[in-house]
Amino acid sequence: MKKVLLTVLATIGVAILLPATAFAAQPAVTDVTGVVSDAGNPVAGAKVTVTCNSYKGTDHTDKTGSYRVQFTAKKCPAGSSVVVTATTKSGLNGTGSGTVSPDGSAKLNVAIVNVTVGLPEMGAVTGSAAALAAGGAFFVTRRRNLAKE
Repeated sequence: MKKVLLTVLATIGVAILLPATAFAAQPAVTDVTGVVSDAGNPVAGAKVTVTCNSYKGTDHTDKTGSYRVQFTAKKCPAGSSVVVTATTKSGLNGTGSGTVSPDGSAKLNVAIVNVTVGLPEMGAVTGSAAALAAGGAFFVTRRRNLAKE
């Protein structure tokens, strides 16, 4: 009888402690952190948007270019894909992506894309990939106008 009672108590103890251990290992919050930089220099005041499982969070970088966005672990659990987009005050942007680690964190540094392209007869266009597309459209329009003259 004593052996049966000890077995029952041991089973109950394991049943109580096992779920508590499993929940203790799960972080309650997912932290997405990083630094936004342009040519290796931190960018202060950039707007950072973090997307995880269709949930979005935003922050602005501090003077060191650092940002931090938090999600509940339920919305953004370990193994989730995270996309970070940063936009500077002047409109330049950069994107980074990664995966939430088992400890509930993701450190994603974002480099701002700043491209300078020389265009004949028009000087230089500075900006993101969107500016490249706009510059190309302008060039085609300009060529058409020259052809009409």
